[in-house]
Amino acid sequence: MEVRVEDIDESARPPVVEEPAELDGIFSIDPRVFEWELVYDVSDPIFQLEPTLVEPDLSRYSVIGLPQLDTYIPDDLLPDSLLVHDIDNITRVHFGDSDTQCRRPPVRRYVRIYPKPSGQHGESQSAYEGRDTSKAARSAHLYLQSTNRLGSGSHSFCTSATVAVKTAHKECGAHLMLDKEATAYNAFPRELMEDTSRGPAVVPKFYGYYGALNADGTLHSERHTLQTYCDIDETCYVDWPTRLFLVEECGRPIQPYYMTREEREKVVALTERLHKAGFVNGSPYRRNMLSQPGPLSVPREERSQYTPSYRIIDFGRAEVLSLLPETRHEFFGDCCDADMMKTKRSLFL
Repeated sequence: MEVRVEDIDESARPPVVEEPAELDGIFSIDPRVFEWELVYDVSDPIFQLEPTLVEPDLSRYSVIGLPQLDTYIPDDLLPDSLLVHDIDNITRVHFGDSDTQCRRPPVRRYVRIYPKPSGQHGESQSAYEGRDTSKAARSAHLYLQSTNRLGSGSHSFCTSATVAVKTAHKECGAHLMLDKEATAYNAFPRELMEDTSRGPAVVPKFYGYYGALNADGTLHSERHTLQTYCDIDETCYVDWPTRLFLVEECGRPIQPYYMTREEREKVVALTERLHKAGFVNGSPYRRNMLSQPGPLSVPREERSQYTPSYRIIDFGRAEVLSLLPETRHEFFGDCCDADMMKTKRSLFL
């Protein structure tokens, strides 16, 4: 689904040499929101935003003419929190019955879970909680609308604008799968997201994983546990607020029937690099291998579909070597073998 993101905390930006030049074209400034983002506080003005009968400004949701965000953004420049304008209730955040009686729903507040600041540990702690509180938090507006949907998978929807936003279906396993994918992206090194001297980008650039706040300012984290025998394949119906997974939009699924052998082998090479870096995709199907005009190392206007770039997506079944106990490292090798076999089969190799 297409999403429009607007930065609202420019004055708090720390000096960073590699700040993306494209940000100005994608982020606009609203310093009025600056004071809202310092701490969790139920008296925060964001919780005072009530639904109204005023028609929303639909132009805010339009992605027509917006540049696609494909610049790497360092972790310390990503928003710490999002003010989500969700005209179709894609997020499924419920604050009261009045929501459904009004033309404009309340703004939902989300905070960043991943990527976490360097040195921060603890599964229950979000990036927002672990940030440097001596610095003002960074915030952004996010506009969601169902008409901007990119596509739908078996467990999730994916939407885009300047970024692609992935949300979970109403199944407990789908939420666990989205959590697992975000954990993998949190572990990806930057060199897998960008063209480097070692090779082309392998995965989309990661713009953060965000969770909804409850009305009392706590992070919504409801999940079925292993004690209830629920895992990523379970289909228990749930109506939990979905978390938001923001990544770069990287084109469309490949069609290997129309690809040369050399082009298909380039996709295999991406899988090999992924394995060497300590990651297994787990779902190496054609729908999870994307093609876009390339090469990515040249300006956008110089890229061509005749020199395509490829990317691997959907890591809801991923295995991350660095997160496995040493006793399961041999298991990781078996996963790599199975992953490569499925990859070659999908590519007719």
